[in-house]
Amino acid sequence: MRAPLPLDYEGFYLGHQEFFHAFAEIHLGSRRAAEDVVHQVFLEILAGWEQLLQEDGLEQQTLTVLHRHVTRRLEYEGRTPAFVINGPIAQNLCAVRKELEIRYGLRPAAVGSAPGCFPQLLPAPARMVPLI
Repeated sequence: MRAPLPLDYEGFYLGHQEFFHAFAEIHLGSRRAAEDVVHQVFLEILAGWEQLLQEDGLEQQTLTVLHRHVTRRLEYEGRTPAFVINGPIAQNLCAVRKELEIRYGLRPAAVGSAPGCFPQLLPAPARMVPLI
């Protein structure tokens, strides 16, 4: 028979699991990946629960554990956080780029040049370049 979880840990889990999952999902990009990571996070927190309670900054320490696990997962997968890849700014930039390519037949510069640079725009009037 397995020993019951400490009551204060259960309270911590219930009060924090939703935020932990949301944080991990925003960074990792999927609920499944977030669940995997958050499960490991809570296991690590449980393993050191008594010591965490004796030290100051329980919230900060547990968020550090969460951040470390999410960061390690991203490093393991060799990618940036999903909110950077899938976020509104990235989506809008991709939409603008596609519009330039479709509407004006523009193509990005060759590999090795400035990212997103469209050499065809260089002859554009100087006042238009900052807008693009």
